[in-house]
Amino acid sequence: MRMAPLHGHCRFAFLISYFSQKIPPQYKAPQKLYGYGLLSSLLFCLFGCKSLVARTMKDTEVIGKGKGRGKGNGKGVWVALLVMVMVAMGMRGVSGSYEDYEKGHNFNGKEHEALCSVFKASADVWEASKGSPLKLDKNLEYGVRQALFGTHDERIPERITEGLPAAYNTYSLQYRGTRCGGCPGGDTNYFAGWSITHDLMCLCTPGYYSEPFYYWILGFIYRETGFRLCGRKREDMVPDQYQGWYSYNGYKQAKGLHSSWKAVVLGCYNKRTKPRGTEGHNLEEKVKKLSEATQHFTTLLKQSGGRPKLGGFEKHHTESDGKDEKSMHVRYGACNDRRQPWWKKLNETLMGKKPEQLIKRPSSASSGAVPAHDRHTRSTGRGMSISQEEGGESKDPGDTNTTTLDDSYTLELDSNSTHADNTSTDTNGMDPHAEDHDDDPGPLTFHYLRSSSRRPRASLLLVSLPLGSLFL
Repeated sequence: MRMAPLHGHCRFAFLISYFSQKIPPQYKAPQKLYGYGLLSSLLFCLFGCKSLVARTMKDTEVIGKGKGRGKGNGKGVWVALLVMVMVAMGMRGVSGSYEDYEKGHNFNGKEHEALCSVFKASADVWEASKGSPLKLDKNLEYGVRQALFGTHDERIPERITEGLPAAYNTYSLQYRGTRCGGCPGGDTNYFAGWSITHDLMCLCTPGYYSEPFYYWILGFIYRETGFRLCGRKREDMVPDQYQGWYSYNGYKQAKGLHSSWKAVVLGCYNKRTKPRGTEGHNLEEKVKKLSEATQHFTTLLKQSGGRPKLGGFEKHHTESDGKDEKSMHVRYGACNDRRQPWWKKLNETLMGKKPEQLIKRPSSASSGAVPAHDRHTRSTGRGMSISQEEGGESKDPGDTNTTTLDDSYTLELDSNSTHADNTSTDTNGMDPHAEDHDDDPGPLTFHYLRSSSRRPRASLLLVSLPLGSLFL
């Protein structure tokens, strides 16, 4: 059988398919033009196949009836070419075939649940310790502070912003592979293991072309997969296929991250269903639950190239750059000892110790006074800090009024509290947490005080969020 040169339209179709994959996702119009051109060339390719066979396939039995010189009808080659083209240029997305996974597959589901459990347990311990005469062991306090806020520096206010932190809108954080699996040079923040909230973003933010929520046919026909990411549906995370946080083929994008922050970070925080009016009454029990949650979390860590990895797949040693569904994970250990992941410090502190060994009780001589080194984080509110501020550097409005500690820990409600998310131009009117509101613990109150040292004093900051205001 002599091989004929590939039909011109077929070659053109293959070229269009190749170059259409190189177009960055923000250029929608060129993508559609390439798609229409590809479809037209493919049709010419298939219909021109019969004449191609008549010219080249001689004295050969082609699949089907007809033998001898020029008697092949070309059906077999026509079908074979169709299959070949569909395989070569057909369904892409989620690493080539969404059929590799079961219907409704939940990517990083169990890892997200374990990480969320540690997040909630850490928040419970932090709140309980701030509303109680009991104090945490210094190592445990440092570990919980880093897990929640990304630092153990006592001078930095404890807060988790309601909106996406401003740092995620900067150019340097567009490199997902570096921020979720590498070690950013010259920057001590936002690395793998910097905080629980950052790890949640690395684990649960959609990647290239909003993967794993879409697949596409012939490079331009998009369809939803029906998959979940960290337990969330497509409508909770992305409005269309042009979102995602990834770096691929020299191109990088960080678009739609505010939806991931609301759906995953705040969604996890709002699942804390237990009453929070008696924090200090059961601090030992809360420390015990934190220890159990941390130990379970560490059992889910995989090894990837000699480094611990959260999420992804066992035998795929991919980068954490989000270029496909196998690259949405957190790889720890790229930084030096000064940038240890939060869970390592926390696990070392909790391992092998009973809760009562990690709690300090006030002595009778000091029961009536508040130690100076503890005053900077003592809270007059009941909830952990959730700020309406968009992140960035902490603000000092220059208030010099003296504020004293209050021994009553009552929840304060400000019904006029509102929030506008101005950190992204993406719009999504969906309410991704309607299912969580039934158990919502109620408004979140923000109070923090700094110590009485000579550093500039921050004024008392109070922000209360009424039920359901997070997603208005």
